[in-house]
Amino acid sequence: MSNLIALQRVFIFFHTICFFLNIPSLAWHAKSKNVPAIGLFIYLELMTIKGFVDAVVWGGSDYITAWDGKGWCDIMVRISIGSSIGCLVAISCISMNLFLILLANQYTVYWFSHHVLKLCVELCLVFLFPLLIMGISYFAQPSRYYILRLSGCKVGFTSDRISILVFFVWIILWCLVSFVSTVSTLLIYFKKRRQAKNIIQCTNSGLTMRKFARLLIFCFVVIAAVIPSCLCTVIIAAESMLPEFYVKSLHDHLLWDIIIRMKHAKYSDFDRCSYIAVSIVSFFLFGCGADAIHMYGHFARKVPGVNILMRKWDERKLRIENERQALKLKNMGITDNAQNTLYGEKENDLNTPTTLYREGSSSDDPFGDSKMNSPTDTHFSNDDVSYSKDIEYELQAMEDEVARYNYITEKYT
Repeated sequence: MSNLIALQRVFIFFHTICFFLNIPSLAWHAKSKNVPAIGLFIYLELMTIKGFVDAVVWGGSDYITAWDGKGWCDIMVRISIGSSIGCLVAISCISMNLFLILLANQYTVYWFSHHVLKLCVELCLVFLFPLLIMGISYFAQPSRYYILRLSGCKVGFTSDRISILVFFVWIILWCLVSFVSTVSTLLIYFKKRRQAKNIIQCTNSGLTMRKFARLLIFCFVVIAAVIPSCLCTVIIAAESMLPEFYVKSLHDHLLWDIIIRMKHAKYSDFDRCSYIAVSIVSFFLFGCGADAIHMYGHFARKVPGVNILMRKWDERKLRIENERQALKLKNMGITDNAQNTLYGEKENDLNTPTTLYREGSSSDDPFGDSKMNSPTDTHFSNDDVSYSKDIEYELQAMEDEVARYNYITEKYT
């Protein structure tokens, strides 16, 4: 009994943490407009909320007398059906996109150049297809739902073969598609690993090499976590499957409103643990990178009060960077006067045009060639370095050439 109470606290803790861990990953993919990944994290968030409520309400020893869950469970059992299918469909779409990128042929160009078609196909597969399975699964339900300790609301399916047609066959199909597409992507990646970076940059996918690698790792993580859980559900259902395709007595719904409560079963924790594992790993993949940190700063600057702290932080970073550059120039032998000569300390040095007429010049001889100093007569302070003199002389020579050209053009045109 104490082990179940401890397990309840563990599930409450991890579902709470995973709910917040999924938010950065969801925002990161939303910014990248990656529809399959957005759908996957939406399903993860919904299942995380369900897992938290299930552990809180039906995790204690009073699960028999606790709330019957009417209304809430009617919605969540449908969402759990759609999420089990939707996660597999979403990961299949992600891996197929990666596979098409590495193919680098006419199919790649067609798929990524037709944005509307790509968006419609992904929306239909990731969201519309799971909704369809949610609806038709009603015909394979013998009862409304049942309540399992710690796991909360669970949906049951009839033991005839119609449940295979409306639910289990799609689980097996998408498990196979997601596994084959992900493994094929990995194989073609190793085959073209030397050209992979150039291929990714040339395609119109909007991915970089790092993003591609993260998505490929993410596909393997989801497959390793979700597929065993789904196959375990299929195997358990197959053990009690009847040989008949349709048994009318199983579909009469005479016991539809009777809510059955059952004790804890270990197999029911597999899907919960898989969702938790995917949430944690995905945060380290998508929520801790440089892009994610930049995104956090962008959102923080829009929060009143926090934006002042962020501005001070940016000013401090800029000051430290300037001090570092000044120290680097000082170590190279460039003094403060030389830095002012090279970069300009006063606003007048950058914005005010310098005169091009030398002292002692006339309108006939604007450059004062008869009195022009030689390059060796150019005056610099004693602490200026030698190559700053060369830069100053080259700039002056360029200005003299431009002025000479303008003078000749005005005189002879």
